[in-house]
Amino acid sequence: MVHFSSRSRILLTDDDPDVRGVWSDILSKKTDHIVDQAENGLVAQDKLAAANAEDSGYDLLIADMRMPKMGGESLIRELRKTNLDIAIIIITGHAVLSEAYDLLKKFQISDFLSKPLQHPAVLLFSVENTLEKQRLARQERKQIKELAESNENLRKEIQQRRKVEEDLRKSEGKNRAILEAIPDLIFRINRNGVYTEIFPGKGLETLVPASEFLGKTLNETLPADVAQKAGRAMEKVFQTGDLQVFDFELFVGGKEHQYRARLIGIDDESIIAIVQKL
Repeated sequence: MVHFSSRSRILLTDDDPDVRGVWSDILSKKTDHIVDQAENGLVAQDKLAAANAEDSGYDLLIADMRMPKMGGESLIRELRKTNLDIAIIIITGHAVLSEAYDLLKKFQISDFLSKPLQHPAVLLFSVENTLEKQRLARQERKQIKELAESNENLRKEIQQRRKVEEDLRKSEGKNRAILEAIPDLIFRINRNGVYTEIFPGKGLETLVPASEFLGKTLNETLPADVAQKAGRAMEKVFQTGDLQVFDFELFVGGKEHQYRARLIGIDDESIIAIVQKL
């Protein structure tokens, strides 16, 4: 015996209580679907609205074309104004078969069944085929929505990154302008004592031209005693994180000049050294 296990909610609408009883009995016994009944389009309309209000809408509507008060076509016409997700199977007699065919594309009808029903399997396979198509369509819509959301999130992330990069460029430009305006000599020195960046001071004389410091070490650019002072100060900065200050003398252009150096760490691998002429 075939038994379908995937559970959906079905509203069976027909003015003939025998049809409703027999078809509902077939679906209840052969599937796990929840099957409710309505005797005409107005009752079906109320049940559909109530289910939607409870956020437990129907997955499938099976509706007879010919019913008193409100027939299947009027019901479907009204339903499709607000609900494009529910699958629909229409029930028709041979006399209105051509009308049923016209409705297939007009109102996105999934299938139509003729009555009297020739065999229970006809109903079962029509219902299961319709629900499977609906499941796949819902899955596709979900994937498209998720892809659209993912693309939107990616677009926002790209915009945010561009903004951050632009803000960073502006900040770097501002900081560089400030540094270039400072009369002191500013170095960035790594843990190995190598100069990695330099901002030459205005009118500040050095033993080696400022442009030649990059890539060189303290020992290559300073007298031994000054290089030792700088090395000890750097060790303390890396050990304690505290600002270190020391004074030193240099003979530049045949004259002795007094300088003061301030060293502060900027990360685990680098320090900033600000050299001021006294």
